[in-house]
Amino acid sequence: MVLAAIKATKAKIITQDIEKADAVIIEISQEDFQLGHEATLAIQNKKPVLCLSVYEDFSLKISNAYFSGAKYNEYTVGEIVADFVSRAEKRHYSERFNMFLSPAQVIYLDRAGKVYGLNKSEYVRRLIDKDRN
Repeated sequence: MVLAAIKATKAKIITQDIEKADAVIIEISQEDFQLGHEATLAIQNKKPVLCLSVYEDFSLKISNAYFSGAKYNEYTVGEIVADFVSRAEKRHYSERFNMFLSPAQVIYLDRAGKVYGLNKSEYVRRLIDKDRN
C-alpha cells in the first residue's frame, strides 16, 4: 500500500515537472518503460525532448516535431546538449499574427494537423520553416 502511494506521488511529481519544463532531456542508454513514458508525456505536452544514448540515435526510429535523439560520448555530449537547448529556446514565440481563412482552408489545416499530430498554428509554422529551408 505504501509503495503504491510512493510510486503514484513520484509519477505525479514527474508529470508536473514535465508540464512546467521548457524542454526535457532524458538519458536513455538503459532503455526503460518509465523513461519512454516520460518522453511521451513531454511530447504530448508539446515540449522539445532530447533522448541521449551511448548506443543509438533514437531519432532514426521516432519521427515527431518535438523529438530529438542523439548518440553521444563524453566528448560530444556537451555540444549536443547545447545545440538542443539553443533550438528549444528558439521555439518560444513572441509575435502574434491573425489571418482570415476560407472554411475549406480551415478544414484542410485541421486534417493536416491531425496527420502530423499538430494544431493549426504548429502546422502553419512548420510549413513556413520548411519553406525557409
